[in-house]
Amino acid sequence: MKLVTGRQYKLNTLKLMGWTDGGGAEHEGYNACDYFRNGIYLGPDDDGIEPLFKRAERQAGGAA
Repeated sequence: MKLVTGRQYKLNTLKLMGWTDGGGAEHEGYNACDYFRNGIYLGPDDDGIEPLFKRAERQAGGAA
């Protein structure tokens, strides 16, 4: 799923699944954490590349 720019997320509840195409630009060296500041999603970069996530699975005995 794509995230909403400007919305705050708990990063430990998200699992990185890949990246948007961004017009064919390479993804090497990209880090999903660079797209957040204080848990707020900053949106795609200048090439239109952004991380794609899914909700992380609950761990046994852990809170969601």
